[in-house]
Amino acid sequence: MRRLAAGLLSLSLSACASLPGQMNRELVRTYVLAVEVPVVQSLSPPSGPKVLVSLPEAWPAYGSPRIAYVKRPHEVNYYAYSEWADTPPRMLEPLLIRALESSGQFSGVLSASSSAVANLRLDTEIVSLHHEFYTNPSQGRAVIRAQLIDSATGRVLGTKTFHALTPAATEDPYGGVKAMSQSLRRVLDEIVAFCIGTARGAGALTP
Repeated sequence: MRRLAAGLLSLSLSACASLPGQMNRELVRTYVLAVEVPVVQSLSPPSGPKVLVSLPEAWPAYGSPRIAYVKRPHEVNYYAYSEWADTPPRMLEPLLIRALESSGQFSGVLSASSSAVANLRLDTEIVSLHHEFYTNPSQGRAVIRAQLIDSATGRVLGTKTFHALTPAATEDPYGGVKAMSQSLRRVLDEIVAFCIGTARGAGALTP
């Protein structure tokens, strides 16, 4: 009986050690939002205002490292063995900073953790960031809401939502990630143009 009990215990422990979730964890692929931002060479330092980029927020479906995909409206699914290297909001913050810096229009672009004083604050929210299977080929969608605020007064200078869709080269997570990154690249360009135009309209940035 003792040998039988020991054998059953050994089988039980072996089964626990080989649970599907534990075994398949080795198969998980990790992705980043890869967006190339050109570097602008300036002969003189920019004289524009300083901008603080607050940590982006996200709608509930896009706040975790899980990579979302949709096949029909109102229903969000997640890839089982593919995930982001970090949450989309944390990956978006440095991309926004680099994009604004590359414009050469601002004397400083600060992160949310900075203690320096900025003239303007950029708040953003990820409304959508997913692989979309409504069409063939599928597409990567990026929708970001941006708001530029006067730091001294708290006045909202402008608010706008930016949309971009890019066809996916392949019908898999890798194709979706590439398409989402390309869509985000276009959105970043539009957000930078929005910040420059809004700051000029408010008199915070000279032409």
